[in-house]
Amino acid sequence: MCSRGCCRVLLTIFNILFFLAGALLLSFGIAAIADPSGVAGFIAHVPGVANMAVVINIPEVILSCAIFMIVLGSVMLVFGFLGCAGAAFTSKPLLFLYWILLIVTLIAEVALIIYAAVSPRAAEQQIQSVMIASLHKNFNTVTISTGNKTVTLPSNVVAVSWVAMQSEVACCGVYNYTDYSGFPWNNNFTLIYGGQSHFIEAVVPPSCCVLKQKNIVPKSTDDYLNLPDCLQGISSYNTVGCYKAVVQLAKQFSYIPIAICSVVIAIEIVCIITSVYLWRTPSKKIE
Repeated sequence: MCSRGCCRVLLTIFNILFFLAGALLLSFGIAAIADPSGVAGFIAHVPGVANMAVVINIPEVILSCAIFMIVLGSVMLVFGFLGCAGAAFTSKPLLFLYWILLIVTLIAEVALIIYAAVSPRAAEQQIQSVMIASLHKNFNTVTISTGNKTVTLPSNVVAVSWVAMQSEVACCGVYNYTDYSGFPWNNNFTLIYGGQSHFIEAVVPPSCCVLKQKNIVPKSTDDYLNLPDCLQGISSYNTVGCYKAVVQLAKQFSYIPIAICSVVIAIEIVCIITSVYLWRTPSKKIE
């Protein structure tokens, strides 16, 4: 165990960091409510966020998390104040309240981690419901010119993201192509092949069709392997749902939240040990 003075300095430093992190999170939450699109643009530079934005409306996610960030930031401010004040002024009541609340918080965090580990289905359903809602609300397919075979992307930003995701990742819908039978979309296309004009009432959007070259967004009907058969759901369409693509993307960056949680829990344990040690030390012996 470190000396009493060392413990006081260590506890003060950690809680200053908690206080500053809480202030930052609180500010971020308030900014998210005031301007979710601006915050989304700011965090777009984080690795992986741009790719996740292809299938998830990041501003909506930020807005839905704003209240949580405000509450968590406020709690961290309180913890930071109690820890700093308790260590700096050697106040036993503040130290007692601090380590009791910290233990309760740590137990809750461990319980949430265990729940997430043993019940991953809840997180899966949440992601799937967000993706389904985004698809139904925002999807619009490409426009195909019969004259020069040009493929034009939709104007809606989220729709463009869906089209790009399905084309580049070779996926279709959230679960599979049958997702497109559950809501209306512009599925009427006119194609020229075999020297004749053919009207097709598509069951699969062009963005779900297999491309001759992988990892591209098509600009011409010639980029597709077999567009007529694909639109009619006969063959040459992607059978894998885009949810799996999101899962794979999340796994690539899973080390980030794991590392953050590990560091936070380690700091909390150190703070609990040092605050209990200072609390148990007689007041006249605290340096």
